[in-house]
Order: sequence, then structure tokens, then C-alpha cells
Amino acid sequence: FRKIISLRKGDGPVPIGLFAHNQKAYDSATAMMDEAGRAAIIHPTGTGKSFIAFKMAEEHPQARVFWLSPSRYIFRQQQENLARSCPGSVPENITFMTYTRLMANRDRISALKPDYIILDEFHRCGAAQWSKGVEALLSAFPMAKVLGLSATSVRYLDGQRDMADELFDGHIASEITLGEAIARGILTNPCYVISVYRCENEIEKYAARVRQIQDPRRRAPMEQHLQRLRHALEKADGLPVIFKRYLKPEGKYLVFCAGRVHLEEMKAQADAWFALVNREYRLYSVYSENQESNKEFGDFKKDRCPHLKLLFCIDMLNEGIHLGDIDGVILMRPTVSPVIYKQQIGRALTAGKKGEAPLILDIVNNFENLDSIHSIEMEYEEASNLICPMQDERADGMESRRFHIVDETCHAGRLFAELQEKLDAGWEEYYQAAVSYHEREGHLEIPTGFVTESGLFLGNWLQTQRRIYMGKLPGRLNEDQIRRLEVLGICWESYSDRQWDRYYAQAARYYAQNGNLDVKISYVTEEGMRLGVWLNNIRQYRQNKSRMLSGQRQRQLEEIGMIWDKLVFKWERGYAAAEEYVRDHGDLEVPAGYVTKDGFHLGTWIVTQRQNFRGGNKGALPLTEEQVARLEKLGMNWAGKQDGQWERCFQAAREYQERHASLEIPYDYRTEDGIWLGKWLYNQKRILKKQRGSSDRERSRMERLKELGLNEDEDPWMEKWRLAQRYYVTHGNLEIPQNYVSEEGVWLGKWVYLQRSRYRKGGELSREQIRALTSVGMCWLTPAEQAWENAFLKAERYFKEQGHLNVEKGYMTEDGFRLDLWLERQRKGYREGKRKVLSQERVERLEKMGMKW
Repeated sequence: FRKIISLRKGDGPVPIGLFAHNQKAYDSATAMMDEAGRAAIIHPTGTGKSFIAFKMAEEHPQARVFWLSPSRYIFRQQQENLARSCPGSVPENITFMTYTRLMANRDRISALKPDYIILDEFHRCGAAQWSKGVEALLSAFPMAKVLGLSATSVRYLDGQRDMADELFDGHIASEITLGEAIARGILTNPCYVISVYRCENEIEKYAARVRQIQDPRRRAPMEQHLQRLRHALEKADGLPVIFKRYLKPEGKYLVFCAGRVHLEEMKAQADAWFALVNREYRLYSVYSENQESNKEFGDFKKDRCPHLKLLFCIDMLNEGIHLGDIDGVILMRPTVSPVIYKQQIGRALTAGKKGEAPLILDIVNNFENLDSIHSIEMEYEEASNLICPMQDERADGMESRRFHIVDETCHAGRLFAELQEKLDAGWEEYYQAAVSYHEREGHLEIPTGFVTESGLFLGNWLQTQRRIYMGKLPGRLNEDQIRRLEVLGICWESYSDRQWDRYYAQAARYYAQNGNLDVKISYVTEEGMRLGVWLNNIRQYRQNKSRMLSGQRQRQLEEIGMIWDKLVFKWERGYAAAEEYVRDHGDLEVPAGYVTKDGFHLGTWIVTQRQNFRGGNKGALPLTEEQVARLEKLGMNWAGKQDGQWERCFQAAREYQERHASLEIPYDYRTEDGIWLGKWLYNQKRILKKQRGSSDRERSRMERLKELGLNEDEDPWMEKWRLAQRYYVTHGNLEIPQNYVSEEGVWLGKWVYLQRSRYRKGGELSREQIRALTSVGMCWLTPAEQAWENAFLKAERYFKEQGHLNVEKGYMTEDGFRLDLWLERQRKGYREGKRKVLSQERVERLEKMGMKW
């Protein structure tokens, strides 16, 4: 089975050769793609399945091959493996992209135009985000042939979805299990050693589960069994002895860990674990977040020193990466999915040195992973039973490749399995009690302390099932048990989880309706839920670092605007309002009773800040240094006299008057140092009028502004015209809605309407006023008159083009205007004598174009 199908002798590129099992898979996949357009190949890690896709690209040099993979790192390693095996044979017609990049560039998919699509590690296409990019790609190019490669098609932690069915409609060109690959000699048979470490926590979890059993007759034998399990593990050798027994002093091993923290924790144990093997050991690390990963990985591969060499890694070497010169792997990752588990084992099986059985040291830290290898052992036995009768070899030929497992746990795995069986023994009795309860009550919302008439602690049992299902207690629920409980309507979430979901939904709805989560503590929803109290409790959970509030839940709340500190939130809201006031008015001289458009009492807030600054509010928190600095940057006068800011603006007005000999300043004029001088002068006029003679300070200010040339008694008409001018500068027209009110509280829309009315009456507006309004875009026609004129122009254009006004029914102008309907309305107005709608002047203008009434 190791025979290469074809090799080219002599110089030049070496054609890609395939092992017999891969050649068979290649032929089957080619035929299947020709017939169905898609084909999946499911071969274990290390069997060379990537060469199948490279061979397809090589045999179709004119085709565009689009290759997708979980990472560029994997693809680069596959190319290097191909270059080593077949120098110069790497196809040049392949375009590579990661699944992540495809997802981010779905709008550019149309430019790819592939003839072949390779989905490497295609079981990963079921991921929530990656699947969107893959679906878009396959939909865009339905005629492209699709080849999928993976060690497994099942997503075990995702409802056991089978991606071969979802992506390839079950078109599997070739499938080889890991056990079969070993039995057939495709992969080297390993020496598999099982051991455990740090099992105290796991034993305690099962002890807690045993203590939950209320019936002493059932609990007593399980406590005895648990004690036997403890004794067995006490007799087992520790890891230092295990490592010394199986590791070569100069060996090279991969060490798989669960995550970054776990990796660092395992490396910290290196001296205690590996010093007995070789005191001069070397450690390397590789993980996706590590910027030095490539260098460390390269150094590890090159290391040929006569010392123990260990590469600690996370997920980076699970998929698609082939390493030569490796003596084995050490599995330290607990409770992995079958996909990852087999990928890690595959690293050892393909990496073993010629003639030597690679070592797999399965060092797990929980009981549920002790029998992981047995699924592969079963695959091996099934394959052996099929292969032996089909081959001209005797049983002793297969015996040379027998599956060798060494159990260093003193049979703890068997004891654990027996304990699990005893824990499950009463399951059916409790389930039938749950059925009876459901038939009687119509639900399974059973209180935790509920006990049946026969003495079964049913509420406690259901809570245990939920915790096992959610992974919070050790144990297993098989698919049939899960299905039967779900038929009864069990809710797997705990009561607290369901309460969280209900209140979170209410909080999200409040945020959507109000734009914030500033909920009063007394607030109760329409459904009677005390949302204000719940949010306040959540804040307490966060302050006390309670387990009731996980990091994920914190992030969920923050996405909908959670206010963790209401005092800080209210201060920031007040500061934002003050900042906006300065932009609009040029200063922070806020009247005490001033309220913003959205109802915020800014005047009161400013007074409160001054009192807090001076310590005048008993029990109030003092302002922080940052808050003081931010308010002073806006021009805050802590003494409350506001003289400093007023003087600053007055000096700016004086400088402007000296340069321009006038104080006719545009409303939105701003000085180089940021003073909104136009707004400030306008507001001074209004303030002086309202506060004339109210205090010595105000009278003094009035006299100084008069001396500067400010006319506080400006013609009211001109004041409103300046507002109209400002509107025109901002909007480019004077089409002001009648209900429009300016920032200063002037009903500007009504004023413009009155000016138009006075103009039509004639003689009520002066020539200067008419010119002033015309200069800012005043249209003297009413909106209705303007609409009539616009329609008349369309009719006039039609008349010039056609020579008549006999417009056919349904006729529309280029801009979608129904000219036929408008003309009919004019005829109707003429017949009914509606002179307000159709004046004599309009009648004459229409008749001039030949209008037939």
C-alpha cells in the first residue's frame, strides 16, 4: 500500500504520485464530480489526502482552482510537504484563501470564477460565520466542481451535524476511519499509553453527585465503589515515573494543551515531570496568538540535539500539518471532541519514525476521557475482521500490526464505567415518575425539593439531568434519554438562566424604545416585571464580583447600553448638554431654569456642579480632577459670577469692532480662539432686554455694550430677518415649514408666511424689506401657487413639442408627473367656477395654448 503510482526519472519536475488508497479515492472523486458535481474524501490525518487535491490541479492545468482552508499556515505546510515529495510539482493554477477571509470578502466572490473549489477540512464549513461565505461561493458558481477533504465529516459539538450530507448530499468518494488506516498499514500502529493526573477535582464531582442521592440504599454501594476508585488511582504511578518509562531521553514530542493558560500551566510542570527523562530538556511553544510561533516551530523542526525536545501547542497543529522525525505526542487536552482527538492522534501516527511504533501518551485530567481510544480500537477490530478474509495472509500477519494499549490507571477507567452504570441504573424509574407528573400537571416545572408519593426526589433528579446536560456535573445522557426528556418538554436551562433571559429581553426592549437603560428603580414593565430592581441587582452582582454575572452576560448588557454607574452616567449626560450649549451660545452662562430640548435641566445641573465643587451639597460626591478640568475647558466659572467668560467674549467683540468698525457680526461667526462671537452678541441683546436694570452688574454690562456700539433696540423685523438669513445659509432656501420654531424660540415659519401674505396685499412691506427677503431666497408664491406654476410649465413644454393639449389618458412626464390628471382638474375647476383654484388670469394663460374646456 506504500507503493507510489508514478514517478518521473531524471531531471525536471516530478509528477505528483499518490499512494494506492489515495489513487483509488482520486479516481472515485473524479468520476463522482463528473456525474454529481461534488465529492467528499474522508481520510484520517496523515494519510496524504491533500495530495489528491494537488493532483487534480496538476491534471487540469488550464482550470482555475480555488482552495479554501482554515489557515494559510496549513496550506503553506501542505505545499512544503508536496515540494519535498515531488520537487517542482506544486501547481500554479491554485488561488488560496482562508474561510475567514472569504467571509469578509463575500462582495468580491463574483470575480473568482473558479472551475474547481477545494474545501479543505470541510467539517469547519459548518461554523456559523464561515458557512455564510461558503454558501455565497457555492451559490455564485453552481457549475464549479467541489472537492471536500477532511478527517471527519461530523461536527460532534454542534448537534453532530454531518457536513458530508449538508455540503455534498452524501456524495462520499472515499472514507477510511483511523482504525482502518492502522489495520491496513496506511498509518503506523502506535503504542498507546493511558494515564491520568490531577483527578482529585473529578472524584469530588462524582462524590457530590453520589451525595445527592436521597435513598440511602442506593447511595451506600456507590460510596463504596467510589472508595475503590480512589484506592486504584492511589496505586497508579505518578507522571514523572510514567514519562521516564516511555519517553526517549533524546526524543522529540508534541504536547497538546487545551488553551493558552493551560499551556503555560503545563510548561510550568516541565521540571517536575521531565527531569527524570533528561535534565537537559528543551521546550518550545506554538499557538496562533504568539507572534514568535513560526520561529519556534521552525527551531523545533531543525533541532537535532541529543536532548529531550518538547513542542507545546494548542490547536495550531491539529489540522493539515505534517511533521517528520517525531517520536510521538502527549495528549494533555481534557474532554476534546472526537474530531480534535483523532487529529491529534494522527500527528503521531503519520510522524512515527520508520520501523518504530510512535508513542501516544494520553494524559487526561478527567474520567470521561479515559476510554477515548476505545472508539478507534473498535474501528481497528472491524477493519481487521473485514481485511483478513479478503487478503492472502494469515491471522499472524495481522497480529504483527495489533493494536497495543497500555493502561497505567490501574483499571480506573473500568471502575469509573461501572460507577457510571450504577448512577444510571435508576434513570428509568425516575423518568417514569417524570412522565406521571407531566401527565398530571402538563409540564416539568418541578420544584427542586419535590418528592413523589413513592419517595423519589424527582425535583432533585431533574435538576441533576439539566446539570449533566449543561456539562456542570460529570456524567452522560445518551441521545435517546435526551430525546425522551425533550418530548416531555424539559427546559435544559436552570430557573435562574430562564429568569435572566426574560429580564434581559425586557431590558433590550426598553433600550430599543428609549435609546438607553436609564431605568428608575421603581419601573415595572407591562408584564409586571420589576426591571428597575433587576438592573440594580445586576449592578450589585458586578460590584461584588458575583458568579451570578458572567463575563458573557456583562458583554450582552453592555451591547444594549448598560449603565454600571448611574452617577457617572448622569454626570456625562449633563456634560454633553453643557458642551452642546457652549456650541450654540458661545458660553456657559446658563440660566438657572434652562431646560434642553430633550428635557434635561441643564441650568440646575450647572448650579449643582458649582455647589459640589465648593462642597455645598452635603452627602454629594466631590468632583474629580478630571471633571473639574473638563468643565473649566468649557469656560466654567466656579464662583458663579461668570465674569471671566463674559469679559473674554466682550474683549473679542471689542477687537472685532476695532477691526471692522461695526458689530454687525454673522450669527455663526467664530473667532480663531473658539469664541462663538455672533451667537454671544445675539444672546446679549436678548439677555439685556429681559434683565434691563435688574442689577448693577447688568446695568454696567448694558452701558459697556452700548459704548461699544451694540444696539439692543434693533428693529424686531430685522431680528427675525437675521434668523431667516441664518436659515437660508444653513439650508440653501427659505422653504420653512409653518410650524418651524428657531433655537431662540421665534416662530419663524409663521413669520415668513405672514411676510408673503403682506407682500400679496401690497404696500405693507417696504422696498428694503422686499429686497432683504428676496436676497435670502424668498419665494413670494405660496406652495400651492408654486405647484400650479410647476405643472403649467410641464403643460407648456408639452404644447411646444406636440402643438396641442390633447394629452392621452395615463400620460406621465419624465419625472413621473400625471399631466393628464392635472389638465382634467383644471377643466373641472373651470366648469364648477372655482375661481380661487382657476383665476381668470390662469384661464387666459391656458387658453393661449389652445386649452379645450
